[in-house]
Amino acid sequence: MVGPEFEYFLCDAAPDHPRGWRRYSDADGVVYTAGLRADRDNHLLRTLRLLRDLDIGVSGGNHEHDGSQFEINLTHGDAARAADRAFRFKSAVKELARTEGRLATFMAKPFNDAGGSGFHLHLSCVDAEGANVFADPAAPYGLSATARHALAGVLAHAPALSALANPTVNSYKRIGPDTLADRLGPGQPQRHGARPARTRRGLPPRTAPR
Repeated sequence: MVGPEFEYFLCDAAPDHPRGWRRYSDADGVVYTAGLRADRDNHLLRTLRLLRDLDIGVSGGNHEHDGSQFEINLTHGDAARAADRAFRFKSAVKELARTEGRLATFMAKPFNDAGGSGFHLHLSCVDAEGANVFADPAAPYGLSATARHALAGVLAHAPALSALANPTVNSYKRIGPDTLADRLGPGQPQRHGARPARTRRGLPPRTAPR
C-alpha cells in the first residue's frame, strides 16, 4: 500500500526575469499552514477543490517551508493504482497552474536560494486478509519484525536506490548538510524522513555546509 506525498513550487510569469518566471510568493517559514498569509491568491484551496472533483484521492495539503512551495498528500492505495494517481496528479496540478498563467514545477531543486522539493512515499504492506503486516502492538514502537526488516533493507540499499530516486543531475543538488536530504550515514542519502545525523546525536545543526 502506498500513499504518495508531493512538494512543488508555484511560479508567476515574469517577462522581465531572466528565466521568464519568478516565485509566486516570498513568504517562507510558514510551514504546515494553509491560508492567505503564505498563499495570497488561495492557490492551494482552489487546487485542492479541483483535484477533489477529479477524484484523484487527495487527503490534504499545506504550505511548505519555502515561499511558493506547497505540499499535497494522496490517500493510500495499492501500489499500481497509487502510481497511476500520482501521474494524473502531477499532470493535473501543472495544467491547473497553466490555466491561471502560472507554472508548477516538481523539480527537486529549482532554485539555488531555496530548499528543495521531495516526493515522499508512505509505505505499508497487507496480507491476504488486509491486515497490516508492519504492525505489532506488543512490539517496541508497534513495529513487527517484518517492518524492521523492511526498514533495514531500505537503509542498506539506499545508495543503490539513489539511481532510481535521483533520476536527474538536478535531483542531487537537493542533497546537502542539515536538509531533509542529508545523510543517514557514509554514502547514504537521507530519503526516509529520519532526522539528520548531527541532530540524532544531540548536536546542533550546522549553519553552513563544510
